[in-house]
Formats: sequence, C-alpha cells, structure tokens
Amino acid sequence: MKHRYAGTDKWYKGNTHIHTTLSDGGKSPGEAVALYRTAGYDFIAITDHWHAFHLDQDLGEIVSSSRDMLVLPGIEIDGKDELGHYYHVVALGDFEQMELSENLDSSIARLVGQNAYLILAHPYWSGNRMEDVRRYPFHALEIYNHVAAWLNGKSLALPYWDDTLRHRDDLSGIASDDAHLLPQHPGWNGGWIMVQADGLSQASILQALRAGTFYATTGPSFHRIHTEGNRITCKTTPIKQAWLVGEGYFGTRAVAAEGQLLSDFSFTIEPGSQLARSSYVRLEIEDEQGKRAWTNPL
Repeated sequence: MKHRYAGTDKWYKGNTHIHTTLSDGGKSPGEAVALYRTAGYDFIAITDHWHAFHLDQDLGEIVSSSRDMLVLPGIEIDGKDELGHYYHVVALGDFEQMELSENLDSSIARLVGQNAYLILAHPYWSGNRMEDVRRYPFHALEIYNHVAAWLNGKSLALPYWDDTLRHRDDLSGIASDDAHLLPQHPGWNGGWIMVQADGLSQASILQALRAGTFYATTGPSFHRIHTEGNRITCKTTPIKQAWLVGEGYFGTRAVAAEGQLLSDFSFTIEPGSQLARSSYVRLEIEDEQGKRAWTNPL
C-alpha cells in the first residue's frame, strides 16, 4: 500500500468544476465564491468552457469576496479524438487563453505543455469508452458529477475508475459539482473533495492533488485514514457500512449492527488473500442517507 494519507490531519474542502458568467454559468465569479463560502469551502476552481481563468483579469468583485477562500484557475475544453470519440476535460493551473478547437489532441497537448492537472470530466455522461480514460495523461477522473445526476442520472463513473486502476493505480477519483448555478441546472454542493495539504495555497493544493492526498465525497467524511503493514484503520463521520474494494469481485465490508452506526473500523488484508493479490485497493463508505465517499487507491 502507498500510505497515501500519512501526512497532516488538516483537510480542505474544495470543488474543482464550476462555471460562471465567463461562459455558460448563471453567477459571476464573485457570486460563485460567496455562495460556496456559505457551505464551508476552502477553495474552488473556476473552470469555464474554453476560457482560462486569470486572477488578474477576471477578478472583478471577487477581490473583496475571496480573501478567505482560494480560487484556483482552470478551464474546461471539449472535443473529439481522431476516432470521433467525445471528451470533456477539466484542467487546473495557469494557462494562456485558448481558442475553441475541434482538434482535441492539440488542445490537450497545449495544456500538458503548461503543466496542467488534467481531469476527465463526467465520462459516463459523455459516453466515453473504458479505454478512453487511458488515451490521454489524465491525473484524475470525475467518479461523481453532480449536474449529471440532475440532467440524466449518469453521475457515477466508478466502473471507468476501477477498470483503469487495473492498468495504472495512480489515477485519482474526484467528486465535483460541475455547477452552472442556473434555474435549469440548479445543483451545487452535491459532490466535492477533501484535500490533505500542508497549507491553503495554489501550490500546496495542486501538489496535494497530484499526490492524490484527497478523498471524494457526496456527504460522509473521513477524519483519519491510517495504514500500517497490511492493516487499514479509519475514523469517519457516522456511517452504515464501509467497503475495502479491489479489482474484479475482490473486496470486503464492515457493516454497523442493526440500529447502530460505525465511526471507527479497520480492515486487515491477509497474506495470500484475493485482496492481497489485487493490483489496487480503495475505501468506500456510505451514510444513513445513502451518500458515499471514496478514497484514492491506498
């Protein structure tokens, strides 16, 4: 196991996929910041369609409203690869402005050349194939996209994640809002990440994202995730059940007794067991409301 969460116990709440009036969103950047602050967010990323957010150019009223919240610059691009398969890609980082292009390969190459943190957005909603996840150098994929749940129910992309983890265990899973903050797309604060970082700065958060020291959630929280040898111990908000998930049908679970809830639990991966032979393991928890959270591969 990677002992991924062995660092600081400080967690920062963030959302990596938000649209504003800079593209097709219903609120200005400043209004979006103010809204997300009310839900306890420490940072958000502004990722408008084909608009690279620049703090010095796009601040506006955000100057006074963002003093206690980190705003990460980003962009969302879309297009088809040479085989005609459609992608939406969120990129975090500082970028030059990009013009709308139908050449997805060149657009992604430009972002990679600027040290982008690349996220494959809502692959189930986009109709991506499993192998599409491995076509480009994505750092993460959206395993939960909140607006997709509203639009057509295609919010979860866990099969894409698990399939890819069999080939490479460094792909992180992100939950995001993809918020547009419009009457026809009203959802927000439905999926987010909790990042374990040394501090609340663009450099620290992006470094933590690259290291995968975060978990994705639609509600429940991990307070502590500790790995030692072949044993994993966790402290969480009250939950009904937890799973240790491996490849294929490999896995095990911990379930609260009837009428009770769990907040402390552990798993031991026995030598020679199916989970010990799995190319990856990850944790998943579910609370009383059916909301779930997912760690990155341990």
